[in-house]
Amino acid sequence: MSPKPTETVTPAGRGILLDEMLSPSIAEQLRGRGLDAIALTEVPGLSGVADDEVLTYATSVNRIVVTRNVRDFVVLDRQWRDAGRPHSGIACLDSQAFRQDRAFIGNVVTALATAVDNGSLPLPGACTFISQ
Repeated sequence: MSPKPTETVTPAGRGILLDEMLSPSIAEQLRGRGLDAIALTEVPGLSGVADDEVLTYATSVNRIVVTRNVRDFVVLDRQWRDAGRPHSGIACLDSQAFRQDRAFIGNVVTALATAVDNGSLPLPGACTFISQ
């Protein structure tokens, strides 16, 4: 069962989709802050799909992909732009800024909530980096 979106969404009415390597607890905490966020693992049938399918799904439901898989998603962004294919946005988490330690989940939640508040999430068709 997919979580119910909340009333508060990101700019332009887009929600957040956390890529598979990000914990669903990040989505839970963002929802606790009133944001429309889901983890890929919370969507039936999407675990283990290719990155292109993740971006296709996110675009079909108007969600920004948040990922640590910078290498692959930067390439996908370029391929989609070269093909004239729009997407809802890609937010890459800088691995230097977000170290995989005990504070990781809290740091990601805070950074994403701040990015929503200050309007620094990527616009549709853009790929940007999120830092702390």
